[in-house]
Amino acid sequence: MGAAQQVILAGGAPKTYDMLVVAGGASGGSNEAGGGGAGGVHNYTTQTLVVGVGYAVTVGAGGVGVTNANGNPGTNSVFAGTSTLTAGGGGYGNGVLGNGGAGGSGGGGGGTTATTGGAANGNGTGNAGGGGTLDTSRVGGGGGGYTAAGQTATTNGIGGNGGAGLTLDATTAGLSSFSGMTVVASGGGGSGNVTPGTGGTGAGNAVYAGGGGSATSFGSGGGANGDGGSPSGAGKAGVVVVRYAGAQSATGGNVITTTGGFTYHVFTSNGTFTP
Repeated sequence: MGAAQQVILAGGAPKTYDMLVVAGGASGGSNEAGGGGAGGVHNYTTQTLVVGVGYAVTVGAGGVGVTNANGNPGTNSVFAGTSTLTAGGGGYGNGVLGNGGAGGSGGGGGGTTATTGGAANGNGTGNAGGGGTLDTSRVGGGGGGYTAAGQTATTNGIGGNGGAGLTLDATTAGLSSFSGMTVVASGGGGSGNVTPGTGGTGAGNAVYAGGGGSATSFGSGGGANGDGGSPSGAGKAGVVVVRYAGAQSATGGNVITTTGGFTYHVFTSNGTFTP
């Protein structure tokens, strides 16, 4: 989870915190469309907090699925400490022929004309989305993931796959025990009338006819719809996690658990963290 955050304790030595901030993923587009981009991911360091003071936590929403339109971007996740700690939301997947939207990771471009995927330019930047391709087979690019770009669609009806997300490893010990926390911030799949694109782990898969797959892992993008007659997949909301050594000594979060010598405060909705 990155380097530790510093909290000033009244009458004692500083206590250290680790923090993971993941923004909301975007929805895919609908109608020859690209997949939704992942939300930004950020680990923050050397943040000084004051014991007994509440710090607002905002968890970014995932983009809502759409029909015959561009997808919706995810929104930012924020830990409002003595400086504001922000991870930017994912870029939308574009429908009806346009370029993908920019964000923490970019959305995929729409199909039929040659389009570009959205850039990754949010806070906690990931990777760009894949482009659509000059073709009549209704293909779109994959949404960008935190660790890999979305794939560009090909001219034989094959949509671009979404980019890979962040696999939580030994530095985030214990988080995999929470639903959706094995991998975060993957990109959604782009549409194709022969082979729709597959989303990264926990992101939505694309479909040609029918509803695109919605993301299931935090901060991941939704899959595209190809024919414009059904909604695209929704992006998944982000998450904010605060971790520190030892037994619980702070309040706030939807889930609080102590395991492996650490206490975790997991925010899946807006709240307040009080050290």
